[in-house]
Amino acid sequence: MQKIVYDEFLPAYLLLEAMKNYKLASSNKYEYDSKLDATIANPFGIAYHMGHTWIPT
Repeated sequence: MQKIVYDEFLPAYLLLEAMKNYKLASSNKYEYDSKLDATIANPFGIAYHMGHTWIPT
């Protein structure tokens, strides 16, 4: 799922410049940070699920 989001959905939705500025390309190397809180806020989760309605069946 993550590979599809980072390689297909985000590049189609965002400008290439935004992808580079926020380092969203799946080819970027990331290091694990145990101090980082990986949970998401409930409003973001709701908004992200709303985005699924944009995808045609």
